[in-house]
Amino acid sequence: MNQATKTAREFLKNHSPLCLVIFVFFASRVIYFFYFGVRFDCVPLYCFWQFIDPELLKNNLLQSVYYLHSQPPLFNLFLGIVLKLFPANYPTVFYLIYMAIGVLFCVTLFILMTEMGMRPSLSAGLTCLFTASPLVVDYENWLFYEYPTAALLIAGALFLHRFSVNKKTSDSFIFFLILALIVYIRGLLSLYWFLLVLIILLAFNSGQRKKIINGCAIPLILILALYTKQYVIFDTFSISDALIGQNLIGTATEALPRNTIGALTAQGKITGLNRWDIFSLDFPRYESYGIHRKKTGIPILDETKKSTGFVNAHNLIYLDAGRRDLKDAAYLLAHYPMPILRNRIENLVENYYLTTDQINPPVYDRTPRWEAWRDWYKKFFLGATSDGKSLLLTTGLQFLLIYGFFLLFWPFATKEIIHPPKMVITFMITTIFFLMVPTQFVIDGQNRYRFMVDPFYLILFGLFLNDAWKILSGSRRPINDG
Repeated sequence: MNQATKTAREFLKNHSPLCLVIFVFFASRVIYFFYFGVRFDCVPLYCFWQFIDPELLKNNLLQSVYYLHSQPPLFNLFLGIVLKLFPANYPTVFYLIYMAIGVLFCVTLFILMTEMGMRPSLSAGLTCLFTASPLVVDYENWLFYEYPTAALLIAGALFLHRFSVNKKTSDSFIFFLILALIVYIRGLLSLYWFLLVLIILLAFNSGQRKKIINGCAIPLILILALYTKQYVIFDTFSISDALIGQNLIGTATEALPRNTIGALTAQGKITGLNRWDIFSLDFPRYESYGIHRKKTGIPILDETKKSTGFVNAHNLIYLDAGRRDLKDAAYLLAHYPMPILRNRIENLVENYYLTTDQINPPVYDRTPRWEAWRDWYKKFFLGATSDGKSLLLTTGLQFLLIYGFFLLFWPFATKEIIHPPKMVITFMITTIFFLMVPTQFVIDGQNRYRFMVDPFYLILFGLFLNDAWKILSGSRRPINDG
């Protein structure tokens, strides 16, 4: 017992910042649960279009996941496994799993910032502020894939950093394997994101190309297997043509006058299908455009409604409708690029910099006490107004992106400030822009998508504070060109 106590004391002494991070995580969760009444939200399981019918998840899981055309398969597979193993207690199990993800998230974030050269006290302070944020806790208690994706991105960045330092192929493999897991979970971060990251890393790290290629080989094969399955079954080399088409046509028509859309429809330039709501159940209207329901004998592709009463967005008719929408959107983008581009830039300014609880609130039934605390937090830390707009986010996030480029290119001009490994900065900036640009062609929720890379902005902020402190104190971060 004495030896165990001594060992514990030595661990606390040698790892006090990490222990503080873990303590703040659990202490904040206890306070949020008992004082603020925060509870895990399983509502999305029953009503969100992204999820397979719970009855199919329980009783026809593998077939349903295999024939899922509108989403990557892994998150729905995870849902189905939990429902099968814990049919009576699945809300508690989801809550515990997300809690475990949260612990790993904050620990990994702290370790990454420390290994990138930040002082442990600064890394611990920023991690505690992030992990105790009510905006983060909202996502942690929401059954959706944004929170696990954000945690995986940080884990990937950690192993990329270790690869840039140690040059081990095993770290490269783990990094790309994590990226492959993200592709299997989150449709926005697709094969094309994976390839973009790979190409950029190969282009700017010529001395490590062999290890990068060896590390990415198996993960890339796994991703190509998924996309090949999509091509063989659904004749498309992408995930979710249905949603892509509806979002593209929705954002394109939003930018143009109604009379222009009406005239183009009357002239037969576009079909006019875009007039109907996303995933409409008015099937006769689809049929009037030559889009017919096809009976396949596969429940996920045939049923129109889930057992919960909500639309089954995985019905095959929506894939055909999405393809029509893609053709209409392509025509509008080709003939009216400037109005659409202006509209999307306005959308970026309007929505991307909102606090992450705006537009698509990720939680339901929060207590008044919790909402009051969240509103105070946003006002005090982010300078947010009642409509979620924040001058601090609008200017601060842009400054941090500029500083990220500064870290990449400053060493070419001077050695006054020594930069952290460029691989990690490159990965973070690439992912930020990959999510920022395509999601402007999604109907709404750009701030929600930004949540996945908010930790990257936090890391850039930490690097800025660390460099500022180094300059003021006359010291420098150790060189590591990565």
